[in-house]
Amino acid sequence: MPVKSRTFLICKEHYIEDEQHFLMYCQGYNNQLRSELRSLISKTDAHFATLSDYDKTIYLLNLANDNARKHCSIFI
Repeated sequence: MPVKSRTFLICKEHYIEDEQHFLMYCQGYNNQLRSELRSLISKTDAHFATLSDYDKTIYLLNLANDNARKHCSIFI
């Protein structure tokens, strides 16, 4: 399916349903959990807070850092 056809049904805002929207913005999911995740990762990797939203998305998808992987596992 073409990316432009993947509208996000959860938040009803008609955004493109992609990984960045899901991980960073979608109001249809719990923002408190999202904030807790960012806080946990920032404590183990101070560089995370300085990343752009795009780079944070890549970071979360890769889970390259062992500490981040440990903390993220509670959300997956």
